[in-house]
Amino acid sequence: MDIAARQTKLGQAGLLMAAFATPFAVMAGTGGYAQAQPVEASGNSIFVIGAYQPTTDEIDKAVFFKNLSRFFDEYGLGKNQMAALLNVSRPTIYSWLEKEPERIRESHRNRLSNLLSVFDKQIDPSLRHSTSSFLQKRLDPIVRELWRISSSEDYSLDEIEGALKSLNFKLSGMDRSKRLSEALKNKKPLI
Repeated sequence: MDIAARQTKLGQAGLLMAAFATPFAVMAGTGGYAQAQPVEASGNSIFVIGAYQPTTDEIDKAVFFKNLSRFFDEYGLGKNQMAALLNVSRPTIYSWLEKEPERIRESHRNRLSNLLSVFDKQIDPSLRHSTSSFLQKRLDPIVRELWRISSSEDYSLDEIEGALKSLNFKLSGMDRSKRLSEALKNKKPLI
């Protein structure tokens, strides 16, 4: 009986140490949480350590910010162009870039993911870097059509796909022209 009492006392001391040491170790940078859960009816408990479980809203925001940064990085779009494509104001784009908003509308999340999927599908990956400079050509029929579609609240993905169909041809022409201009700029005159 003396051995059982001693083991119980050691077990209680171990639990007491875990109760005070574990939360500090977990909170010291692991990003986890500690939660006491009952083991048996006698009141003893253990600490379960696990990773932080983000909410659905936090996951949606993270996906939104990832998609937004992909648009800026891969396609080189400016803030004005993003605001026009997403049909929002520039201050809204700035707050999104600072990751400040409390919530992001479902319509904005859907619009961004839909536009990104259409751009990914329609534009050749090797030409994506030229998209921003092409979208600045407001007199081009493709650009006018894209801005017209994106300015409406109700648009279909088929409309955007149709507007972007011949974009690869124009982007490749711009890319070839840019490379030729750079090559000619580096040449020495013959005379």
